Amino acid sequence: MADVSTDAIFSSERSGLTLGEFAREVLSSECEARPSAPSDQDQKPVTCGKGCGACCRQLVTVSPAEAFAVADLVDSLPECRRREVEARFTEVEIRLGEASQDSNAIDETPFGERLLKLDDPALDDEAHYCIAREYFSLQIPCPFLGSDEACSIYADRPAPCREYLVTSRAECCNDPFANEIDVVPVSISRSEAMGSLCACLLKTEVQLIPLSLCLAWARSHRADRRRRWDAERLEYNFALHSEAVAAARSMPPRDS
Repeated sequence: MADVSTDAIFSSERSGLTLGEFAREVLSSECEARPSAPSDQDQKPVTCGKGCGACCRQLVTVSPAEAFAVADLVDSLPECRRREVEARFTEVEIRLGEASQDSNAIDETPFGERLLKLDDPALDDEAHYCIAREYFSLQIPCPFLGSDEACSIYADRPAPCREYLVTSRAECCNDPFANEIDVVPVSISRSEAMGSLCACLLKTEVQLIPLSLCLAWARSHRADRRRRWDAERLEYNFALHSEAVAAARSMPPRDS
């Protein structure tokens, strides 16, 4: 994949796009996630449906662009609704800060702090699994989950929420760590592609931001959130990163 030239893609013009605006454009496009290859799952109906909010208590991570898009959305809400959503995010932060650590984890860092370091290269798949399991055990609903167990920002939900579909029995999602979950594979993770692009543009490592903590994260990265980029080159380079993600996903797993 060609290197992204941040000088060429940066735009000082008002017509440029912020990363949050670009994320909303990507997510509102007609290009939806597709299964990566024909499989038995393609013959099974998706069992996800409105009112089934089990997955809304799982650990979901988003790219910086999606975090900025969420913050922009919250800021655009009517004041009463905005304060309600902000209060929910604050409540989640408090609960995560008070959460006890998984007794089986080797790392003794408080659990709330560990969530802010998910992109630490020292964390392997097993460590991420333990963190995700501990998070789910807390049963903390997404700040956008309504009392009817439906997403209140469904049309604007981040890519991971759009791409996570299952064909296993709905009740199995009540404990995805104890039950076998048949997840429909996708050829391209738009969140992963946006995360890769953001890492190049912002000159950072790929960042994994918990959705439940992304409002505070986005507001603490004001300069990156406001920065504007040339729209056409942004789209072009996103396509390059999407192709790289698709190629990586199509590769057979390595033998252990």
